[in-house]
Amino acid sequence: MYLTRPLSLYLKDEDALTLPPPERNSGYLVISDDESETLLRLRRANYRMRRLPFFQNKDFIVQSCSDGDASNQVLFIPVLNKHLSDNRYYVMLRRWWERGNAATSSKEDDMASCCWGCCIQDAQPCALNPFNSYQQFEIIHQKPRDRFQAKSIAPDGIPPMFLREQWAPHVDINTNRHPLHEALGLNSSLRAQLPHLNSIFT
Repeated sequence: MYLTRPLSLYLKDEDALTLPPPERNSGYLVISDDESETLLRLRRANYRMRRLPFFQNKDFIVQSCSDGDASNQVLFIPVLNKHLSDNRYYVMLRRWWERGNAATSSKEDDMASCCWGCCIQDAQPCALNPFNSYQQFEIIHQKPRDRFQAKSIAPDGIPPMFLREQWAPHVDINTNRHPLHEALGLNSSLRAQLPHLNSIFT
């Protein structure tokens, strides 16, 4: 289960990023709101994001810093059970031929020999398993040039090339996604008043 929080909250109070998820198998989704869009000027076309956290109501165009023609459209989703300050994300691919699949790390054992040494063979993206460490990435902010790189959470994992090399994330302002609103979570006191499911069917 995810709760949503406005990006402006974290822009004004970075300590809020360290708050733990409220329950087991839960986390926080971040949404850009009017205040954050004004502060960061997010409505500009091709806006380059220069800080974390990433937000979930827009896609990002991940632009390679070594090859200006190489880019991928992705959605960053925070990993369950982690603080936002951990900067851990699932990376969902958004282009039509990959849509719905998650970026997946290859393994060191899968490296192949080639004429100049060992070659990394990127793993094919596949359906997301939120508990698969090969589909979890730590996003590392490279200062002062505001570039980013991804590190696999799996000890022997190697991220796909577009994530392991340095890249710049640009907000896709044309993302057509139903607007997300702040969701504060379940009301535990009301929930406690509901009858147990077993009593409904007996």
